[in-house]
Amino acid sequence: MNLTRFYQLQQCELGNVVAQRNTALGKVQHLSQRLIYEQHLLAALTDCMNFVRSKKDEDHQELLATLNAWHSLKQQAYPLHWANMLLLSDETRAAFNRPRADLLYGEQIDIAGQLALFKQLSDAATPSARIENLEVTLQAIGVTRLPASVWQAQQYLATVLPDLTQQLDPALAAVACPDGSASEQANILRNVFYLFFIERIQPVGGRINDFNYQFEALLSSWQNAASLPQPFRKFMQQQQAYFVSYQQAVQAHVKLWQRFLSRCHLSPTAPRG
Repeated sequence: MNLTRFYQLQQCELGNVVAQRNTALGKVQHLSQRLIYEQHLLAALTDCMNFVRSKKDEDHQELLATLNAWHSLKQQAYPLHWANMLLLSDETRAAFNRPRADLLYGEQIDIAGQLALFKQLSDAATPSARIENLEVTLQAIGVTRLPASVWQAQQYLATVLPDLTQQLDPALAAVACPDGSASEQANILRNVFYLFFIERIQPVGGRINDFNYQFEALLSSWQNAASLPQPFRKFMQQQQAYFVSYQQAVQAHVKLWQRFLSRCHLSPTAPRG
């Protein structure tokens, strides 16, 4: 930018915004801060264009043409800055790639609250969105790491349960329940099912289901977001495919046990003291 143009910008807030970016600190901003800066820059450009438009002399009209060109370029670039924030921030990388093994076993998981946080990140794709609290939102997402935890669990169950179901099928069929009376072995197996599936897997499965149902619209919108890179969009599709496989695996496993329990006139209740 030549000096004449720069000094003309001092008539607007835009001059201060540009000066901030040119400092050493401004050039090493985190991706979230860069997005906030780009939003401020677009707003400052709009304000400056309105101010310059009110001036009728030739110099200001030339400046207006320059500002219009800058505004157009910045609008086109904004989705890229948003995508960088969403995919490359330390907090979102942790949320998408670093599962917490114990998270889904905890008593309190605010899935709706996490969805609200991720929606704030998604809404930031619009330059007019309010993103003053972007840093706080990212920190909360990075600490919890809910998506990665759910995706790891559903992929694991989708992979392990089919083999387990296949191995159990002939074993359960071989258990004797004469005249529908439960044998000692049948009762032991019922207790195993309760302790490992009902008490351990089923609560995790409920959270996997809740996450996928509540996040479905958001994740689908990311799959269709042209500003997001194709590998990430494909990754989102893979997670949805794993959820379908997980559902099918759980359904087949539960049906196997239901047939066995029904044949032996047993119910999946807690073992007696």
